[in-house]
Amino acid sequence: MIVERIHSFFDWFSINSDRRKELEALAEKAAHLANGMTDYKDYLALAAILESTQPKKILEIGTYNGITSNFFLQVLPNCDVISVAFVNPENTFFKKKYNNSDLTENEIGSYVKQENKSRFTQIIGNSHLIKAKQFVKDYGKVDLVFIDGDHSAKGVHQDTELAEKILSPTGTICWHDANPKERYMAVRNYLENKMKKPAIATHDDYIGGIACWNFKIESKFSHLTYV
Repeated sequence: MIVERIHSFFDWFSINSDRRKELEALAEKAAHLANGMTDYKDYLALAAILESTQPKKILEIGTYNGITSNFFLQVLPNCDVISVAFVNPENTFFKKKYNNSDLTENEIGSYVKQENKSRFTQIIGNSHLIKAKQFVKDYGKVDLVFIDGDHSAKGVHQDTELAEKILSPTGTICWHDANPKERYMAVRNYLENKMKKPAIATHDDYIGGIACWNFKIESKFSHLTYV
């Protein structure tokens, strides 16, 4: 459940001012490239989370064109990113194939810069079909999972369950679209009403939004009772 919505992830995670300026510049560039697909405030939140947790291996569910993947790789020059381009099941109401987009397979992940490609692994497929044991065998445990694929209630639940199974003991889970009250409302509803883990999130004064859970966050809210 979302236990607190905060104005600044930088403040919450106590990121120093010099590093904050560097991260703000990277977030601004990524948001400009995203052109509305991912908000500047989302990249600020993600930057603060990355800087605080310093994950070595990241799984992103929902690649799109790779702007966010490349952002992760720029913020953390020593991390590796594995990204799944969610493929919509056939014969559903989705008219587009990849992650609700009309990208071709060659365009998926194409914004990952050449100098970062050695640290980037692209998977094309349905994240719900990934077997946790086989994933860990192939790639090892991950330190951060960013969920931005199937935005249905069932889908976000399945991706969260996968994240829990492949996460390292000190790992972090983040979700995109924690804010919307209409489009992608299923994500918000899951995070606020169905998920048992305590999470912090951005204020819902814009479309998009990031929610975040890890044991450090959970310990801060350990006085609360989760039903």
